Amino acid sequence: MILRRKQSLHFYSYFTCMISILIPVYNFAVMTLVEDLQSQVKKLGIDHEIRCYDDGSLPELKSKHHRLSTYDRVVYKELPQNLGRAAIRNKLASEACYENLIFMDCDSALVGSDFLKLYMEQIGDDVVCGGRSYADSLEAPSTVLHWKYGRQRECRSLAERQAEPQRYFHSNNFMIRKSTILTTPFDESIAGYGYEDLLLGKQLKEKGIEVVHIDNPVQHLGLEVNQVFLDKTRTAVLNLKELNKAGLNLKSRLEVVGKRLQALKMAGVYKRFYEWRKRAIERNLMSDDPKLIYLDYYKLYVYMS
Repeated sequence: MILRRKQSLHFYSYFTCMISILIPVYNFAVMTLVEDLQSQVKKLGIDHEIRCYDDGSLPELKSKHHRLSTYDRVVYKELPQNLGRAAIRNKLASEACYENLIFMDCDSALVGSDFLKLYMEQIGDDVVCGGRSYADSLEAPSTVLHWKYGRQRECRSLAERQAEPQRYFHSNNFMIRKSTILTTPFDESIAGYGYEDLLLGKQLKEKGIEVVHIDNPVQHLGLEVNQVFLDKTRTAVLNLKELNKAGLNLKSRLEVVGKRLQALKMAGVYKRFYEWRKRAIERNLMSDDPKLIYLDYYKLYVYMS
């Protein structure tokens, strides 16, 4: 009986809902994504807006995006200065017109023709995550580290995500109520790349806000070359250390292992081991066949240093 009532609510909302699709843009062409979203919205016949805010992209990319201003129900803005991953999302949420917000990274591609329909069927839930996917084959050998990490570590089955919903909350593809994100915004103290979504997942859990996971992935397109991905990984680990200093424990696997080594007074031993193998490890990470265990070693070394 309860299940039928919930289905009835979703069915009713599907025809009466209004949505804001929010896309922070940074150095990635977003026209195809916007056009694909418009095509799905037109078929569904739902009231909507698509907001694309450029957060400091290169001038040549901005010039390509100027035509977005002519698209029906698309709001395109170029921000005077870079706000960063957390603040740009908070700004998009605060300026959105509707209560139901769908956040998407700009370097995403729709996988299914029912992407928006699947989200509309979840109207009524506070937070809904769709998941992510990566291409089956590698297009550019220089991005192999990011591609391997994405496929083996970031792509999680629906069952895995449902088992630990807050842990696997990702900001690249999710729906949230505006009232929820205004009271539980992204933490703008996090600078640069990394862990802002895991922190939001923790805050949602602390407030008793349920995160629902569904099978509705987008494909991640913006693969970084090996060195850039390694640099971003370092930035993310440093962000995690700053959060720890502020008294926030996200209970990530990296934190658990690092603190265990510290408790066993093995931190110094590990750092000496890494420094002995440093050249070989980092050479492998820049190679055509990087081993993710070496990326784990690298992250742990940055965390322990």
